[in-house]
Amino acid sequence: MDTTNPLNLTRNTKLLLAAAGLLLWGIGGSLDGASLRSLISVPVFVAVWMGLIWIIDRWVRPDAKSPY
Repeated sequence: MDTTNPLNLTRNTKLLLAAAGLLLWGIGGSLDGASLRSLISVPVFVAVWMGLIWIIDRWVRPDAKSPY
């Protein structure tokens, strides 16, 4: 079993799930009365944070294979 992809999802499926999650985030935030700035800034912040974690992981483990 591949421990980096336990659900055996393809890259396109992951992108589709991410897009659906962002759409639901936007709809839920709009219904709650959130501003456009907060609707955009939180997912961007999470994406940057995840990217930094990925970069640090590759720096610490340079022999790790990419899951893509």
